[in-house]
Amino acid sequence: MTIVSRALLVCGALLIGVTGTRAQTPLVDEAAAPSEPYQGPFAYDEEEIVVARSPAEPVALDLPQGLSLRDYEASPTGREAAVIVEDAARRQQVAFWAFGRDGFSRRIDVPAQTRLVSITWHPRGKAVFLLATTERGSQILRLDATAASFTPTTVYSSAASLRRLVVGPRPFEVNGEKAPVLRLFFGEKLASGAYALRTVTETGKGLYTVVGPQRDAGKKNDDEAPNTTIAASALPLQFHPAGNQLVWEDQKKCLHKLTYAADNWGKSAPLGRDCGHTLTYTPNGIAMIDWQPGQPGVRIRGLVDNSDQVALGEYKLDSVPSQMPDGRGVIALTTNGAVRSLRYLPISVPLADVANAWMYMESAADQQAFVRDRGLFRRLPEMDQLYKLYDTESYQCGAPDTRVPTRPYFVTTDLFWELYSAAFDGLFIILEREQAGPAFARFVAAADAELARRHPGSRMAKAFAAAHAVLDGRSESNAEARLIVAARGAEQSLALQETLDFAQFKPRGHYTTDAQKRYFGAVRYLSALPLSAEDTAMLRGLDASVGRAATDWIAVYRPFIASSRLDLVWGGAASTIASHPDTRGPRLFPLSWGWDNEALDNVVDHADRPAAERIVTRDGGSRLLPSGLDFAAVAGNRLASELLSRDFATYPNLAGRIAAVRQRFAAAGGQSRSSLYDSWIAALATQWADSTTASTVAGPVWNAKRLQTGLASWATLRHATVLVNDKTVAECGEGGFEAIVMQPPRGYVEPDPASFAAIADLFEATIAMVRDGRSLAADAAANARLRDGIIRRLTESRDSIRKYQRIAEKELKGETLSAEDYRLIQYVARAAEHNFLIFSSLSNPQYALSNPDPMMKVVDVADAPGTTRELGVGRPLEWDQIVPHGGRSQIVKGGVYSYYEFASPRPLDDAEWRKMVDAQPRPDWVARHLSANVLSCPARQP
Repeated sequence: MTIVSRALLVCGALLIGVTGTRAQTPLVDEAAAPSEPYQGPFAYDEEEIVVARSPAEPVALDLPQGLSLRDYEASPTGREAAVIVEDAARRQQVAFWAFGRDGFSRRIDVPAQTRLVSITWHPRGKAVFLLATTERGSQILRLDATAASFTPTTVYSSAASLRRLVVGPRPFEVNGEKAPVLRLFFGEKLASGAYALRTVTETGKGLYTVVGPQRDAGKKNDDEAPNTTIAASALPLQFHPAGNQLVWEDQKKCLHKLTYAADNWGKSAPLGRDCGHTLTYTPNGIAMIDWQPGQPGVRIRGLVDNSDQVALGEYKLDSVPSQMPDGRGVIALTTNGAVRSLRYLPISVPLADVANAWMYMESAADQQAFVRDRGLFRRLPEMDQLYKLYDTESYQCGAPDTRVPTRPYFVTTDLFWELYSAAFDGLFIILEREQAGPAFARFVAAADAELARRHPGSRMAKAFAAAHAVLDGRSESNAEARLIVAARGAEQSLALQETLDFAQFKPRGHYTTDAQKRYFGAVRYLSALPLSAEDTAMLRGLDASVGRAATDWIAVYRPFIASSRLDLVWGGAASTIASHPDTRGPRLFPLSWGWDNEALDNVVDHADRPAAERIVTRDGGSRLLPSGLDFAAVAGNRLASELLSRDFATYPNLAGRIAAVRQRFAAAGGQSRSSLYDSWIAALATQWADSTTASTVAGPVWNAKRLQTGLASWATLRHATVLVNDKTVAECGEGGFEAIVMQPPRGYVEPDPASFAAIADLFEATIAMVRDGRSLAADAAANARLRDGIIRRLTESRDSIRKYQRIAEKELKGETLSAEDYRLIQYVARAAEHNFLIFSSLSNPQYALSNPDPMMKVVDVADAPGTTRELGVGRPLEWDQIVPHGGRSQIVKGGVYSYYEFASPRPLDDAEWRKMVDAQPRPDWVARHLSANVLSCPARQP
């Protein structure tokens, strides 16, 4: 299924104003920004119920002799039950029981001329609806739940007998009403003695037949009229927790379910196999309570796992039990000899308090995973951008549409790590294209000319001639240049007369155009040159303009790279955190050596290092390739250290080396110098820290997610800087009747405010770099517009992330989220997608929005003889997680990275990786939490 980017659809007309031959970037077009705040169709101002937790132990209220109960129902808030009581003199009261053993908490006397037969709560717990009989017929009454006396309002009156009263949990958009209203459902007795299931609004309007022997007289059979299911007799029983499926009972006591499909009733279907049983959905929608008259207790029947268990078998329940809203218990009437009791009885239902569990249970295995781990991951087999998940409930599932049950979103840090990656990558590419590329071309041309004139036939003259030929697209004219472009592997360099690994010059990362590929090959080749003292002296002796061109080229990259362990031909001695500085002589470019490089270097074997630092088995076998887990462990991630336990046992020195580097890393705060690269590395340490695991979200899935997020973000950083990073080398629809208004999805933010803050700080540092750094375009006016536009977009992104940081802080404090908070969560795609596309457009010389490259990328970070360690970012994963919600819990869905690491005989580029990613095994610590199912769309009721 193709998911079309909303931003691409709406932004196309906003992008381009032409200046000369170059299209003006949307960065400078104010109209291209999404308007904020976006209100959307969901009514987040609707009051949200907070459900009290049910008592842990049974409670019994023994009824005095002569007192009987006509009906009872637990409150939607879970704090009390409403009861119709009647004494021996047939005097009635509406009573409220707060689960105390001493009696009812309050009572309201009912006038003698009114006989109450049924009671049910308003879905928000504000009032109760009563079905009453009088001398003139039947009535439906509404009574304020806090009323001191019996002062109801009449909703509906009928001369016929009414039976069973059920309130639809979700409102309808009814013609003539200013706002959506609830509907009441009841059985109305016909002259034949059968019942028609009818409905009326809470304001007493819009009466029609839902199920009955015939359609209402005068009702048209078209889309503008309600559909009627034809049946001999029908009584309402219950609504599914989603609010759009009505369970009804026919004259044979067989059950049926009837779904309201957006704006009218659909077709009815049988429910359950046995007639004479009363089946009611549990509040989480994944099981049913089966009560049968005369049988002990109830049966709990799982709808997903097909389980069937007896509960409360020690009790004989006199009538259908009323379920507590958190699913942890029932209210029931029991008889033991002469004693009748109103009881609260705990029951055990899987995921009882997870309000929307039914939306996420695609299989019994899913249910087991949620019970065990409180969350899971799902594949997104057709998705190639992380932000697209946050459009799936709004666009792929048809709208946003308030008439369809909608899953709530989970705002993850991954979304904004990916946004920052796009900003970093875009700025890196634009400065490389506008500044570094031209400076490098000047440097190579000047050095080639000088060396050809002053040192013809020398190693350096041949090397620079080859690099110049590659850069200019003249590789066929130069044998060494042909080796660089072919990038086949280890071969004899014709310029240097020694072996070089030409596979390292294979273009990868974002270097995909012909010009970028030539640039990559030439830069990587010159950066890898092993320079002798004679070579270094020769280069330093060239005209000063050559050195100035080299330093101009290097300076462009300084904000994007860590310190280096290399001495430079032009630029001085190394300034490094490396515990083992490079001793191979000066180089032309200061390849980045950050704490990630330092970590990887210390966890593989080097034959020339002291015995205490050798990473070997007890039998002398060398550890040749590092793992991303090594860096995560150095940065302080506990799970990474646990996953390395087998390696610690195999290589006795490994744990000590990681601990030693971790101590140095922590002391330095993850910084090697002041650069965006270092800031990113330090922010990853925050992502991996265990400081936020006190949240109720904490558990094995979140731990795996946080580790994976950091590793994948690190892989994107290495991918962006693959050209300038050093590597470790181990030696060795319209119309319809009435629209139903479903529950607005109230999402959640990953409760990790520290990581959101760290990402926002990265944007802040990037703003400073752009504001105070080098020109982005040669033309002064164009540079000013581009700089201001980029800063504005970076600022928007920073401020947006701060909002989610504050929401995460509120969640950890247990504070109530506001309507605006919920809007920000639901429409998070607007906060990320638009600027993601704009930052991605920086790689386009015309700065025009287009479909960005798929997020799947691969980068090599370490080498060993005949192999290289590859880090891969795959398709996004869906993360479904149980989170707190209104005194209960709910499941939310969010997008997260997927991470891979593997050994390859040669470096891979992104195109090769994208062909193989779907078949690539995932790390075991991720795969164990991976569901075999994708979510149905829209949510399917079990």
